[in-house]
Amino acid sequence: MKSSFVARIGLAAAVLAAPLVVFAAPAQADPHPNACLVVENNTPNVLNIRLKNRLWKGNSWTISPWDTTILTDNDRAIATSDGDWNVIGPAGDWRFEPDQNNVRWGCSGSWVFTVN
Repeated sequence: MKSSFVARIGLAAAVLAAPLVVFAAPAQADPHPNACLVVENNTPNVLNIRLKNRLWKGNSWTISPWDTTILTDNDRAIATSDGDWNVIGPAGDWRFEPDQNNVRWGCSGSWVFTVN
């Protein structure tokens, strides 16, 4: 009886802790050279997105609720030489859009990070 109770307590603690780990884990996109980064905030909350990439390590961007934006630095779209993004922020989904932001921003497509 005692081991069953301990197992249920352990399971309950694991269930409660799991979302926190998922929320804090960095999101990472597969490499695509010169790909830009777009953030879709499909929530009523302000998002704070921070990058771990070498060129922008520690930089952060604030994304307004219900906004979709390309991340920029000094009015230029940010892109990595290998297109590999490492984002710290809320959990989200990745998709690659090969034709997005090519003409206006000079990207070779964009990784879109969507938070719902």
